[in-house]
Amino acid sequence: MLRGFIHEYALLIYSACLLAVAMTWPALRYPMHTLPQDLGDPSRQAWQVSWIGHILITDPVRLWQANAYFPATDGLAFGDSLLGYALAGMIGTGPAAAILRYNVLFVLAHALLVIGAYALVRQLGARRTGAAVAAVAFAYAPWRLAQEGHLDIISAGGIPLALAMLARGHGYSLRHGFRPERRSGLWAIGGWIVAIWQLTLGFSLGVPFAYVLALLLITLMIASAFHAVRGFLRYRREKKDRREVAALTAPVPGEKDAAATLTGPPLGAATPAPAPGTAATSAEPGTAAPTGAPGTKGALTTTPPGEQADAAIRAAAPDTGGAALSTKSRPSAPATADGKDSTSGAAPGSASGDKEVGVAPAAATPDKKDETAAFASPPPGRTPDAAAVTTANSGKKDPAATPGAAASGEKDSTATPRAAASGKEDPTATPRAAASGKEDPTATPGPGASGEREKATAPGTTTSDKGASGARDGAVPAGPPTPGEKAGAPASAATDAAKSGDTAVKSGDTAATSGDTAVKEAAGAKAGKTDTAIQPAVESEGAASPPRKQSWLRFFRRPVPVRRKPRWNPLVGVLLTNINIMGATIFAATAILIAVPYIRVDDSGSRLEEIDFFSPPVHSLLIGPAESRIWGAAHETPRSTLGWAAEMSLLPGFVLYALALAGLFLSIWRFRHRLVLLTGLAVAIIFTLGTSFFDGRWTYLPLFGHFPASFDLRIPGRLMLWVTLLLAILAAGAVDDFVRRAEHMAALRIPPWPGPWLRLTTLIPLFLVVLEGWNTTAHPIVPPQPQAMRTVAGPMLVLPTAELTDQTVQLWSTTKFQDMANGGGGFGAQGQSELRAKVAGFPDATSIDYLDSIGVRRVVLLTDHIAGTSWEDAGDLPVDNLDIRREDVPGAVVFYLN
Repeated sequence: MLRGFIHEYALLIYSACLLAVAMTWPALRYPMHTLPQDLGDPSRQAWQVSWIGHILITDPVRLWQANAYFPATDGLAFGDSLLGYALAGMIGTGPAAAILRYNVLFVLAHALLVIGAYALVRQLGARRTGAAVAAVAFAYAPWRLAQEGHLDIISAGGIPLALAMLARGHGYSLRHGFRPERRSGLWAIGGWIVAIWQLTLGFSLGVPFAYVLALLLITLMIASAFHAVRGFLRYRREKKDRREVAALTAPVPGEKDAAATLTGPPLGAATPAPAPGTAATSAEPGTAAPTGAPGTKGALTTTPPGEQADAAIRAAAPDTGGAALSTKSRPSAPATADGKDSTSGAAPGSASGDKEVGVAPAAATPDKKDETAAFASPPPGRTPDAAAVTTANSGKKDPAATPGAAASGEKDSTATPRAAASGKEDPTATPRAAASGKEDPTATPGPGASGEREKATAPGTTTSDKGASGARDGAVPAGPPTPGEKAGAPASAATDAAKSGDTAVKSGDTAATSGDTAVKEAAGAKAGKTDTAIQPAVESEGAASPPRKQSWLRFFRRPVPVRRKPRWNPLVGVLLTNINIMGATIFAATAILIAVPYIRVDDSGSRLEEIDFFSPPVHSLLIGPAESRIWGAAHETPRSTLGWAAEMSLLPGFVLYALALAGLFLSIWRFRHRLVLLTGLAVAIIFTLGTSFFDGRWTYLPLFGHFPASFDLRIPGRLMLWVTLLLAILAAGAVDDFVRRAEHMAALRIPPWPGPWLRLTTLIPLFLVVLEGWNTTAHPIVPPQPQAMRTVAGPMLVLPTAELTDQTVQLWSTTKFQDMANGGGGFGAQGQSELRAKVAGFPDATSIDYLDSIGVRRVVLLTDHIAGTSWEDAGDLPVDNLDIRREDVPGAVVFYLN
C-alpha cells in the first residue's frame, strides 16, 4: 500500500497541486475574500456553482430556472453551466463559502491541466522529462493568463485526461501503435466518463472537444475496417498457401495402387507363389512390363502411371544405374515368395523404389557413391529384399543394401528433409528401441526355421543379438553378403520400417508414412505372421492413469463455452467497440439534454458579427497578455493594436515554439507522426484565426457559426487550447531526444562524475516554460455582503445595476437565493440593457409601472454603492404620491411596491 503513495502518478498529483498553488499565488492566501483577475465573471461563476449545488438538494426540477435574471426563464443557460462542479456546490452556503469554493476549484483546475497533459504525453510514449515539460507548457501557456477570470476556460484538464484514458484503454501509443495485450475496457469506460464530465462544464470547450472525438472515432472505424480487410486477405492467402502445401504433400494418384500391390492379400492369408511360367496380373488396369529380377519369367504386373515416366527417365540414364533423384519417395514392392523382385516396370539394375522426377540424375563416381545407391540393383547372386527397399524409403543407411556407402561413411541423401538439409542423420528417425539396443516389440520377425530373428554378424564387427544397433551404425565391411545377412534382412527391414514410420509421423510426410507402412505389412506377410495393427515406434512410458471420477457437482457448474478462434486479431475488439458505441451514445445524449435550455434562450442574432469581431489576426499568435510577467510590459504596444486584447493575446510561449520547431527535426516520434502533428497544428491555427482566414467560410463558420449565441462559440481564439496541446506534444519529442542524448553522453564519460550535471541540463526546458508562465494576475477583494441581501425576500431589484456590479449581486444572493431581476454577463445582455434603461429614473412612475409589469415587488437601494450613479439621490426623494413604501435598513433603503 505504501508503494501507491510513491507511484509515478501519485507523485505527479502532489507535484501538480504544489505547482498550481505556487503559480496561482496568492489565490489561496485569502481564499474567502479575494477572486482572481476581477469581480465580474468570477463572481457570476461562483454564484453558478453555488446555485447548482443548492437547487439539486432542494428542488432539482428548477435547475435551469435560476434566481437571477427574473422573470426570464432558463437563467442558468446564460453562460457555461459548470454542471460538473455540482458536488462541490453542495458544500457550504453563503458568499464566503462560494468564494472559497471558487478559489479551490481555480487552483485544482490548473493542477488538472498538468495531470491531464502529462498523462496524455506519457501514454503517447514520451519519457517523464518530456511529459513534464509538455504538461507545464500546456497548463501555464502565456495566452491562458488572460483567461484566468473564466473558470469554464481554465477547466480544460479533462480534455487531455480523457484522451489519455481512451488511448490507454485501446492500448495505443504513438511509439508502439496498437498493442492488444494492453487493452483495458475499464480505462476506456473511465475515458468516456471524463469526456462526459468535461462536456458538462460548458459548450465553449465541449463542442470543439465533441468534434475531435468524432474525428477520432471516424479515424478508428476506418483503421479498423482497413485492418479487417487486410487481415481477411492475409487469411485467404494463408489458406490458399495451406491448400497448395497440402496438394504438394498429398499422395500421388498412383501410390494407392502401388500400396495395394505392395501389401498383397490381407494379413494372415497365405500368399501362393506363382508357378514357373505363369503370369501374375493385377486387379487394376495398368501396363504390363517384365520384372527387373534376372532369371524370372515374363511376369506381368501393374505399373502405376507416375512410375511409367520415372522408369523412362531411369532407362534414359543408364550410367546412374537407373537411379533418379527427386524430393519425394514412393513405396517399393517387397520380395516375392520365391525370392524374386516383384517391382514392376524396372529393368535389371534399376532402383526398386523410384522418386518423383524433379532433379536430373547424377552420375556415380569412384570417389563418391551415388546418392541413390540404396536403390541400385543387388550384386549378382543376391536377392533385393525388403530391408533394402525399406532403407531406401526411410533414408537410412543399410549395411546389407549399400555396403560401399557404409564403409565410406557417406550418408544417404534420401533421408528425411531435415536430415538431408543438415547433412546429418535424422535424430528422430531412430526409435527408442533401436537407440537403446533392444528389440523393437512392434517389429515383425523375418523368415527362418523358428520364425525368430537371427543374428547377423560380419567379420571384424560386433552386432547386437537384436540386430538393431548394427543397422543404425551402418559400419560393416564391404564384401559379399553372408547367409546370416540374408536371414537377418527381413528383421532389419521391419526395424527400419518402424524407424521410418516414426520419422514420417514427426516430419509430417504422409507419403513416406504410407510407403513404410506398406513395407512393414509386406514384411509381416512374408514372415507368415498376422498383424492387424501397426503399433507406433515410440510408446508412452508407464501404464495409463485410470479415468478420474467425475463429481456430482458437475451438474451445477456452468458449462465452459467453446469459443472459436478468430481468423485474425481485430484492431479494437468487440468489447471496446461496444464501449465506444455506448460511450459516444451517452456523450451525445448528455449534450442534447444540456443543449435544450440553451436552444430555448432567445438568440441575439448578432453571433456572426461577434465572431467576426473576436477573430484575432495572425500576428496575435506572437503577442502576450498583460497578465504575463515576462511579456506583459514588453508587448504593450502591439497589444494595443488588437480589437479585444483579452481574447486576442494568444502567445503560447516562445520557449514552446522553439521546442516544437526542434521537435520537427530531432524527436522520438516517427517522421510520419510528426507530419500528422504538423498538419493538425496547421488546421488548429486556421480555426483559431476564425474569420481572419479567408473570412472563415470554409473553416470556422461551417462548424461553429450555426450554433446559437448562448453556446458561447463567438470567440475563436479559445481554440488556442488545441494549438498549445499539439505544440506541447511536438516539444515533448524534442526534449526526450535531448534527454536520451544527454544520458548516453553521461554514460560514456570516464570518470562518470559529469553525469549528474548533464542530467540537470535536461531540466532547463522545464525551468524555462515555468518562467514564461509566471503571472501578475490581480486578486481583488470581494465587497462584503449587505445585510439587506440576507433579509429581504424576492422578487426584487438591487440598485445600482450594471454589467459588473450585477454579477457581484448574484454572488451576494447565495444566502437566500431569492428571485431578483439583476444579472450580468452571459447572454441576457439584451434583456438586462432594457431593464437598466427603464429603471434609470427610479423612483418615478415609469420605472414603478415597468417593475410592476415584470413582477418585481421590492427594490433595494445600496447606499454605499450609489455614488456617481443616477440613483445617488434616490434615497432622499419623496415617494408618498407614488403609492410605494420606503424602509431604511443598515447600508440600504428598501422600497416596497404595491
